[in-house]
Amino acid sequence: MVEKLSESPPFDAIYYDAYAESYRDLRDFFEAVVGMLHPEGIFSFFNGLGADRYIVNDVYSVVVSLDLAGFGMDVMYVTVPVEVDEETWRGTRTGRYWELERYLLPVCRFVG
Repeated sequence: MVEKLSESPPFDAIYYDAYAESYRDLRDFFEAVVGMLHPEGIFSFFNGLGADRYIVNDVYSVVVSLDLAGFGMDVMYVTVPVEVDEETWRGTRTGRYWELERYLLPVCRFVG
């Protein structure tokens, strides 16, 4: 599917739902984004790596920033508060997949 998308004109914005993806899969998608995104475009993805420990989530966020810098992109994280009580998760098919009281939303753009 990514190959087909890369044949289209550049996108102004891309959001990738990386839920249940490994970091390797996510990094492979970063490589594809470079060829699909307009130079002035914006890119984001579900930043769910380390969703149960702050330190792991923070480390992955730094790793993402370093990897995307290698592709000529800058990452800014917007901190979003998250309700983590049981009522919030009632009725979800996958169950509770987020444990932290904040989410770091990545906003990625090409440098310069």
